[in-house]
Amino acid sequence: MKKISIVIILLLIVSCNDWDNRLVLLNYSNKKINFYYELMDDNIIIPNLKNCDKTFLPFIKSNDKDFLRTQNKWDLYLKDHPNKILRVFIIDTDTLSKYGVCRIFKEHNFIKRLDFSYEELVKQNWKIEYK
Repeated sequence: MKKISIVIILLLIVSCNDWDNRLVLLNYSNKKINFYYELMDDNIIIPNLKNCDKTFLPFIKSNDKDFLRTQNKWDLYLKDHPNKILRVFIIDTDTLSKYGVCRIFKEHNFIKRLDFSYEELVKQNWKIEYK
């Protein structure tokens, strides 16, 4: 009985952490890039990063990909919230190491900002391409 209880508890814990990883960022450029993504109100232009000096920005090598994961389904965040969009910021790795996260966002010194609604992500089959 004790073993069954442990198994049930473990299954509940695992099922509560179901990550949505269908959204992928593809780097088709010839350079390694860093990126930052966040769901934002459509009237907010850049993120308000508290402790931006401690913010880690993941990277993608040239001609590689990374998954933009969220703990809940993307649908929950975007589908029923038309004023919310996904903003993806593409950042040059050399610029990041030279200026740091705070200065890059403060001075809008990123390569590109990509904005997506739920409908646009569905239309693109949950693939964001950077070339």
